Amino acid sequence: MVIIMDRKKSYFIARLIVIFLVLALYSYLVSYPEFKNKIGSSDTFINTNEFKDMLEININDKINFSLVINEENNVYHLFFFENMSLMLYNKNIENTSLPTALKQIINILYTNDSLPNKSSIKLISYTDITSKDTLKLVQKTITQELSSLSLQPTITTTTMTLEDKFHQLGINYETKMTENLTNLDLYSKELYNNKNTTTSEDNTNITITESTIRNYMYNVYLKIEQYTVKNNIINQEINQSNLLISNIPADAEGKIYPTSESWYYVKNGAIYAQIKLNINKKEYTYCYQGGVDKYKKGEC
Repeated sequence: MVIIMDRKKSYFIARLIVIFLVLALYSYLVSYPEFKNKIGSSDTFINTNEFKDMLEININDKINFSLVINEENNVYHLFFFENMSLMLYNKNIENTSLPTALKQIINILYTNDSLPNKSSIKLISYTDITSKDTLKLVQKTITQELSSLSLQPTITTTTMTLEDKFHQLGINYETKMTENLTNLDLYSKELYNNKNTTTSEDNTNITITESTIRNYMYNVYLKIEQYTVKNNIINQEINQSNLLISNIPADAEGKIYPTSESWYYVKNGAIYAQIKLNINKKEYTYCYQGGVDKYKKGEC
């Protein structure tokens, strides 16, 4: 009788452990991605449907970026135009209120010694895009935050057309705003990717880190994204594209390419891909499940 009771107790405990593990796994696979989408991630591609307003900030002609704002007056996206501005990349700035985002930005710049006392800060409004309320709030918040740090920068305001900004960046200006936002996002992510891609004269001499591999994978995926956006591809099956994934360089020098086991397809505008790289006689594989930030290591 005692043995039977012990078995029942052990079975009950085992079931509790299994249930706990299942709930934990569900929490990681479902709840965590949902949480990640709510916090600031610069890896995500811009949702053009949320767009309401945009304002550019230029600090000392070295740190240059734009705040992208939605109906809730939150900074839900950032565009980066200079390498030094990439210190703001993936710093949980996105999806916060405009004042909170500005405070976070100033704190990061100040901590990184990128905001000298006599800094020149330009607030650039885009004609017919940036609202006066946004400009005033940005100006007020920046002034207050810098004052609290005992900094005395020169803050000026100016305007320019979005088309002029595109000419400045050397990218094509389109008639549709959604296309322009997407192109700015691709430019921004390409800037980040180029800065973080390790190059080498020889594949066998590359120092491999987790960050290096991630950047190589990111580079391939980004080029696929650029191709599908440019050609307005909404749905496309595997091996039905003119852009062969095996012809896409993963590094800036064109030394590393995806293997023949790599593939991608497009469904409802989302890209699903398996990218496999062979570096130093070792294989690395990422599986992308509809977005640049939706990936797992290993085959799909």
